[in-house]
Amino acid sequence: MVEDIRPEKQVEAIDLLDLAVFVARYWVILIFVPLVAAAIVYLMSSTTSSPYTANTRFQVPHFVANDIVDNAVALIFQDEPSDGVTVNVSERVISISTLSPTREEAISVIRKERSRIAEALKTAIDVYAELLERQKELLEQLVADDGRSAETILEVIKLTSHVKNQSQRLSAAQAWTNNISTQQIEASSTARPLIHGIAAGALTGLIALIFAVVRTTISHLRQDPKSSAKLDQVRHAFLMKRT
Repeated sequence: MVEDIRPEKQVEAIDLLDLAVFVARYWVILIFVPLVAAAIVYLMSSTTSSPYTANTRFQVPHFVANDIVDNAVALIFQDEPSDGVTVNVSERVISISTLSPTREEAISVIRKERSRIAEALKTAIDVYAELLERQKELLEQLVADDGRSAETILEVIKLTSHVKNQSQRLSAAQAWTNNISTQQIEASSTARPLIHGIAAGALTGLIALIFAVVRTTISHLRQDPKSSAKLDQVRHAFLMKRT
């Protein structure tokens, strides 16, 4: 019985054999070298001091009047933030972030900027409180007027409801500003040793694979006399240019 060996199977067997030879010849370069590179970069990234990022964010509650928020935002950006500090205000959410050499310094910078923002909010609340006091005085004058018309009485009713509502919201806003200093501050190192190690290993592995493929291709070309002669011409041309 004659075994049926088709050309497709022969080609597949030769390809697998070439692949096995390729792996056996270059496994040190393809596996060991990338692992060593990844380990070295990982250790360097772990031991090297890296800057720290710190941030905090808090949302202005709905009971804080829009006028207070607008005035506070104007006060916040009236002065430039501390060096290296970024302050963003978007849809009543105030966020503070910074980048510092040490964790302690990053947290200290955030606390300082947070206190500045809290003072801006308190100032805006005080301005609004003065405005509310003037509205109360106007209300008292309207109530004391004996010759009030129907329109005036209606205005008194509306103003009384408004002043009462805003007074309650103002008290809640003042209490909230006292709690801004308790907002959590998150601080973390910018070093990512694992990611850096994996990236270094992958890059080294890619370079090693390209080197192995090029070397194998040249070795195969050497087996052909015509291709070998052309390679010698190329190498000779490069050597002549160097000299």
